[in-house]
Amino acid sequence: MDGSLELTALATAVRLAIGLVFLRSALAKARRPLAFVQAVQGYAILPPAMAGPAAIGILGLEGGLAFVFLSGWGFQWGWPVALGLLGIFMLAVGINLRRGRRIPCGCFGTTDERISLRTMARLALLEGAILVARILMLEEPPGWGGWPALFLAVFLLLSGMWLLDLPIWIRLFRV
Repeated sequence: MDGSLELTALATAVRLAIGLVFLRSALAKARRPLAFVQAVQGYAILPPAMAGPAAIGILGLEGGLAFVFLSGWGFQWGWPVALGLLGIFMLAVGINLRRGRRIPCGCFGTTDERISLRTMARLALLEGAILVARILMLEEPPGWGGWPALFLAVFLLLSGMWLLDLPIWIRLFRV
């Protein structure tokens, strides 16, 4: 495999991994839309009447970004939109952490997870992955990258999840 094909496969894998994150997030929120509206209200940043429209907008954006990152179509405009959306999420989480509030994240449609520095780390990791995808995709890669890119995307997702849970693993094995 030559270097340009390897970069294409890596770029596609990163793009697919990000697309899968947006897809999982959008589908989870679509299953429980009222819980997501309540999560948006819980951040206490928008007026309560704006929580519903904001939640619908976020859900639509995440679904659209899932399509963009999974298909590669429209990536040239999708990556800055994704960076902006995640930046807004980071700002909302940061404001509430600064306020000392540990509210439900609402990140993947669940109210079980509370916002924390881990939430910020996950958002920063996603933003970094988007920038890596953009750098690697100076030109649109042909096709979807094949099965190697898909397997690499799954590996990247699992590695990111493991990295975010590293403090738990360290505590588990500490004697």
